[in-house]
Amino acid sequence: MSAWKERLIKLAFWAAVIGAVLTPLAAFGTKGGLWTYSFGFQVLQAGLVALIVAAVLAIIGLVWSLVSQPRDGLSRALLTLIIAAAVAAIPANTLRTAFSGQFAPIHDISTDVADPPQFVEILPLRGADANTTVYADKIVSFGADKGKHYSEIQARFYPDVESVILTDAPADAFVKALAVVDQMGWELVAADADEGRIEATDTTFWFGFKDDVVIRLREQGEGTRLDIRSSSRVGMGDVGANVTRIRAYVAALTE
Repeated sequence: MSAWKERLIKLAFWAAVIGAVLTPLAAFGTKGGLWTYSFGFQVLQAGLVALIVAAVLAIIGLVWSLVSQPRDGLSRALLTLIIAAAVAAIPANTLRTAFSGQFAPIHDISTDVADPPQFVEILPLRGADANTTVYADKIVSFGADKGKHYSEIQARFYPDVESVILTDAPADAFVKALAVVDQMGWELVAADADEGRIEATDTTFWFGFKDDVVIRLREQGEGTRLDIRSSSRVGMGDVGANVTRIRAYVAALTE
């Protein structure tokens, strides 16, 4: 193997190693409280840059090995390319989803946008730097929908998100709703049967983002009307995390 080709493939390999370390470290370091989520994103970006450099150099090394004699270095270049592609797959897929237009550019979803359930006991846990929970102030601050209210955006993207009408009496519906919260694996913060309010927090696997949920139950006719709201503590968009959570909860509740 020529000295220059060997150096190039070696550089590609170590760039892949650095990227493979930084990418998960960015997520779990944030989740473990080692740094803020904004710094975590910077670490993730550095990891992705390293992986891109590794992939480009590995491709050059592959071509070089194929067109030159002897073809040594081919397996190392291929292995490096596989490592870079495999590690980058998850964050790359998230970025693809974020820019696909599939999900609304909002982070607060409610089955009742006219009178959304209100957070009470979770409020002190959210911290001073968290997104506001005042729904009237929820205005898109970026992109093509900048300046539009969340309720307008939600209605366009998620018309299926609406109140759930249960045939159970409020007391029975509350027990059922609380059981599904436990089934979902959320951290229970408050359960007030008299007020018909349940509050919980769901922590994401990657980065450990905390999204808060409040469920409200009200008597309606001979049954119960249940509304649920899911809101991210940080970030502008949620890449569909909150609407997915609400749909999953409703599906488990009504199955």
